[in-house]
Amino acid sequence: MLLESGNIKNKFIPIDIDKIIINNNAYVFDGDTIDVSVEYNTQEDTDKKHTDWKLLQEYTTQRPDDELIKPLIDSLAGVEYTDYISLAVDQSMLGDNVHIKINIPFFNNATYGDVTHNDTVVTVNNHIVDAQKLTFESNQVRISKPFDIVVGDIVRVYRMKDYENNWFADLQSARENFASSVNAHFSKRHLVAKYPEYKEFIQAGNLSLELEDWYLTDEYKTIERFSYLSKTRVFDMLKLYNDEGVKSFKLQLPTHDEYYFEHEGTLRLVNSSKSALNVSFTDIAFPDNSTVNKKYYENAIGVQIHELFHLMLDYTEDKEINRIFFDMINYMYTEKTYPDWIFKTSYIDVNLFNRNLRKYAIYQRDSYDDVIEYITEAKPYHTKIR
Repeated sequence: MLLESGNIKNKFIPIDIDKIIINNNAYVFDGDTIDVSVEYNTQEDTDKKHTDWKLLQEYTTQRPDDELIKPLIDSLAGVEYTDYISLAVDQSMLGDNVHIKINIPFFNNATYGDVTHNDTVVTVNNHIVDAQKLTFESNQVRISKPFDIVVGDIVRVYRMKDYENNWFADLQSARENFASSVNAHFSKRHLVAKYPEYKEFIQAGNLSLELEDWYLTDEYKTIERFSYLSKTRVFDMLKLYNDEGVKSFKLQLPTHDEYYFEHEGTLRLVNSSKSALNVSFTDIAFPDNSTVNKKYYENAIGVQIHELFHLMLDYTEDKEINRIFFDMINYMYTEKTYPDWIFKTSYIDVNLFNRNLRKYAIYQRDSYDDVIEYITEAKPYHTKIR
């Protein structure tokens, strides 16, 4: 698939009133003096054509460039950030008996006007703060008490605007397809084991992010029988397994349940409740059950999408990023909006292997030309060999 490249290779960069940088020029200059004639437009956006392209193969280990990932994130989120700050709570912020008061420098930014619930989202340890507990005054965000916050907690404040160049005509449908794609990844992975730092990005349990049961294989999806029950981790499971022949355990913990069974000759965790991430954008219930703060919570869902993507970009394999990216590209094609910055190609790769480097008593014809000739005859007309 060919995509318009954000890294323009033919660059003309003014760096002073009488100096420019020219990159990727097609000519080689030689001589004591060099004369260069440069033609350029003085008006913005006069050339609407895409001239630099990059070939990206779907469902491989090739990760799309950030110039493609960012607009995908913004499109799914429906918003893009204009300002952002992350602050650790100190004692001075907790002194008021009525409010937690946090100074935010960019609240004074005149470019975007007054701060409101319609363009600002606040999180504490990545948990979305309810809109009813928030007020914005001058250069402060105030969170009404009582509120579960202590010194050292991380407050993040996001200011945003609607994303104008959205890839998707039907955002709800696009999000549902995105949820299906990412759930195919997260449902097979124990969240804490595979993403131990996930709470630095997201907090499951509100709006679009929830936790569901994780299981190793389908045979452990529902477990009704086990040999040993414990309500604490303080016991020697391996001793019971090795010396007394106990092959299955259930740990009934305050936060969740865990099951350990002998699997393929090894004692393993095979089922854990509330341990796999599930993303859903269907029938989301907003905390205050009103339409007054609807925009705030819609923006908050956008923040969750941003942070979820950043978690995956930092810790997920490139092949999974590629798969999710092309799942969304293929969905975009179903909307029939026909974007001009991307189109499918018909290139194919041919992997050929040379014979062993040894002498033969009889001449051995190289099969390379025969293979290429056969493919050229058999392939569809529009298909090209790379």
